[in-house]
Amino acid sequence: MKLIHCGLANRSWRTDRIGLFSQNLLVGKNSVGKSTLIRGLSHMASLLSQRRPLGNNEDIACLIAIEDEKFTAIYRFAWNDAKVQDEFLSVVYDDGHKKVWIERTAETAKFEGEVVNPPQDKLLLNLKRDTVLYQEIESIISWAENVDAFSFNEFDIDGDDRLYSRFINGGDNLYSMLRTLDKDSIDNVLKTAADMDYHLDKIEAVEFADIKKVLFVEKNVVEPLFDVTLSKGMFRTLYLLIYLEYVTKSGKPATLLIDDLCEGLDYDRSTKLGKYVFDYCSKNDIQLIASSNDSFLMDVVDLNYWSILQRDGSKVSSINCENNPELFEDFSFTGLSNFDLLSSDFIARHNKKK
Repeated sequence: MKLIHCGLANRSWRTDRIGLFSQNLLVGKNSVGKSTLIRGLSHMASLLSQRRPLGNNEDIACLIAIEDEKFTAIYRFAWNDAKVQDEFLSVVYDDGHKKVWIERTAETAKFEGEVVNPPQDKLLLNLKRDTVLYQEIESIISWAENVDAFSFNEFDIDGDDRLYSRFINGGDNLYSMLRTLDKDSIDNVLKTAADMDYHLDKIEAVEFADIKKVLFVEKNVVEPLFDVTLSKGMFRTLYLLIYLEYVTKSGKPATLLIDDLCEGLDYDRSTKLGKYVFDYCSKNDIQLIASSNDSFLMDVVDLNYWSILQRDGSKVSSINCENNPELFEDFSFTGLSNFDLLSSDFIARHNKKK
């Protein structure tokens, strides 16, 4: 399953329909909406999977298009005033047949064309679950259940090992993830870390009474390091490498959201980690939606993966190679670096020619 379009809105912010690929890098100026979009997608997935309830004071609307092997599902809902205001689900099958599953307003609701009376504070998508009869609904919820999200520049731990950077799926800290890895997986982490100039002889989960820590032994260094004593850049890099091995073992997620990927890393490690994460997700069929302002990372990520976000007041729009192919084709002949597409006036000059 792959998210191919999304749109989000709340009281003060809304997006156009944002097109997405298998691998995505959201770029743009500060305060344009990159982090808001990442966090909005995370929040929306947690609502559809019922990991979080819809709040009484919440005002949210979302639209998603999910592509499965046999169909494409379009789903939207709007919530305000402690009740569902709008809900709609249609499915287009591979043979061209289209079916409307859910049609709902604040006053009326239909499921497969029949009038139903769901509670005003519940989504029909969640109420009508059936793994045999309604596989299309299960596909949407399964997608939502398999979304995971991080903020890279907030990767940190405090004294009691709680990691606050997770948006959803909380509970998997460095210690608990490492405990699930076999020797081959840990060796993969050590090898990849060495490629990024973090040379380690050993990574080990250790326990002293009620204290659970991760121990790192550097090559040619006598004193070992605990997770709390690592530099932030080293901790964030190793955490992400261990996490990727962990999700490969567990089979999750299908969609990975990372805000501020590679933020704060030096040039060498930023480019190497960025390339590794994009390649890893591509090879392991994980849809990656990452955001970054890191010029080093932008220069090594293919422009075909870019979505350039722009904001006009409260409205956010996106430019990518599908909705503006001439822009990207013209830029490819300039010989400039990827980052120059964002930092120069190329986009403005190109739009004036239209």
